[in-house]
Amino acid sequence: MNKIDVSIIIVSWNVKCYVEECLSSINTQTTCSYETIVVDNASKDRTAENIKQNFPEVELIENQANFGFARANNQGIRISRGRYVVLVNPDTRVVENAIGSMVELMDANPDVYLAGGKLLSPDGKIQQSLRKFPSPIRDFLFISGITTLFRKLQQKFILSGCFGDNNDRLKFHKGNVSGAFLTIRRELFDAIGLLDEGYFLYFEETDFCYRCLQKGRKIAYFPSAKVVHYGGKSSSQIGASAFPLYCTSLFRYYRKFKSLKLLILAKFAVLIGSVVRFFLLFPGSIGSHKSIIEHCKTCFKIAIMVYSSNKGTSK
Repeated sequence: MNKIDVSIIIVSWNVKCYVEECLSSINTQTTCSYETIVVDNASKDRTAENIKQNFPEVELIENQANFGFARANNQGIRISRGRYVVLVNPDTRVVENAIGSMVELMDANPDVYLAGGKLLSPDGKIQQSLRKFPSPIRDFLFISGITTLFRKLQQKFILSGCFGDNNDRLKFHKGNVSGAFLTIRRELFDAIGLLDEGYFLYFEETDFCYRCLQKGRKIAYFPSAKVVHYGGKSSSQIGASAFPLYCTSLFRYYRKFKSLKLLILAKFAVLIGSVVRFFLLFPGSIGSHKSIIEHCKTCFKIAIMVYSSNKGTSK
């Protein structure tokens, strides 16, 4: 049996309405041959039942617990049959044959093994989809909120130089591509393996992009392939646990790929950044004791991480 062009993998967790819109857009906006695989991480909003009823053609994997982003995507990758694998967030809407365009672009550029497309907000604005790899100074600037206040610093230190370029030509990239819409040549899995399941959430694609470049495989940005991304509809449900989880994944990235010195610097950058963020946000938190208490708890959790043992490497 000939392989289909692309396997589209969606990991869902309590976002039934968004998954439905995403699947509908795939069916109406994709011209190449494809299969769709949804891996549901034990949603409580009847996501699985809705897919079975309204999208019987979808290959559905129903997990009995929330296994996280990397492990769930790997479940889909292992049963996929396409020449390419496309990871799509459930809170996206495919427009203008974005997936078919991505397949054509990848076919025309056989030296590209991993590619991201342009993410658009519902109002049409371009979202951040290309970032530089983490460094202690970037971690501090991002977590402190300084780059939110000063956009020029964000553009210089955090984002890729080609981010926001309205030219739709192919651009090669030496950093991280957002996992919200990510196309992977199947041969890349043979070269570097699957996503690292040691990450529950955050930095899975950063790790994957870094390993891709380590093996000398090219990463590209195809801005002519576009999807609308509502953003954060699953991760927002985590609440106060999101930031400690973010830090845990960040520190894992450093343990894998960087020196112990950089790991320690990153931990202190995160701790100091979280304290600075508290004072930057404090004026807006006056009168909200809950916000102040939650942020203090978060800083305390990060402090524990910083002073924890740095022995060993988690792979």
